[in-house]
Amino acid sequence: MSEPRANLEDVESAPSGSDGSANPWIIRAGQIGVGIALVGLWQFASGRLVDPFFISAPTDVIAKLVKWAGDGTLALHAGYTQEAAFFLQTHL
Repeated sequence: MSEPRANLEDVESAPSGSDGSANPWIIRAGQIGVGIALVGLWQFASGRLVDPFFISAPTDVIAKLVKWAGDGTLALHAGYTQEAAFFLQTHL
């Protein structure tokens, strides 16, 4: 004979609110923590583990985006991208 399966009530889960749902603050903190860890790993890996030719550091990416936002290049290219997306959406 096989062992009976455990009920869902018997399984411990993450802390929950009064209605049994997961606490949104804990979920959001976990999401932010994972995001920070991934960006930190990216920063560490670029230049050390992977050649910067293939993967730029996040600080370099942010610096380039700020430069492009300042001189108008970012807005120009965003406009072209939006125009192309609108064209494809209306003509396909």
